[in-house]
Amino acid sequence: MSEQQRRTVSALNVVMIVVGALLLLPGLCALFFVAQTIATEDVVRLATRDPYFQIVLVVWAICLAITLVGVLLIRYAMRRHRRQGLES
Repeated sequence: MSEQQRRTVSALNVVMIVVGALLLLPGLCALFFVAQTIATEDVVRLATRDPYFQIVLVVWAICLAITLVGVLLIRYAMRRHRRQGLES
């Protein structure tokens, strides 16, 4: 096998991808509950009359922000892996 075909994956890349995948879970959970709430509840009534709905929206936003960090971490790890393969 030539050097280009045998790309080694560094431990840091593996750790970044695993951590990024773990960071995807809060967003997946938040999207599931958003879809469930939209499907089963009257969202306009919740937004106007439920005092806790704004807190739930903030929690969803935080979960989606954490997921965005996970996506960016995985993207960075993949780009780093490609860049290391091209330099070799």
